[in-house]
Amino acid sequence: MHPARFVDLLFVYAGVVLVLQAGFFNGWELGPGLLSQAVTGVAALLFPVVRARQPVEERTPSRYGPFVYVFVGLCLLLTTLLVVAVVSS
Repeated sequence: MHPARFVDLLFVYAGVVLVLQAGFFNGWELGPGLLSQAVTGVAALLFPVVRARQPVEERTPSRYGPFVYVFVGLCLLLTTLLVVAVVSS
């Protein structure tokens, strides 16, 4: 899989997890915490849509490197936080 496409999938995954976390951490009560995390999640979901207009060859990153590996680690951290929130509620 091309690294840019993999990063796009990670952005979609992170966006979904952030929106779900916003609800679990804030109890789906409208407030600054819910709004900020939900807006961040929606922005992460929209980022790959904007990048889809570019040809795959022009997208970055063009190879696997520190950015991709750190992003995978951050997605794992997001997943862990979501699981902890669901289990503790």
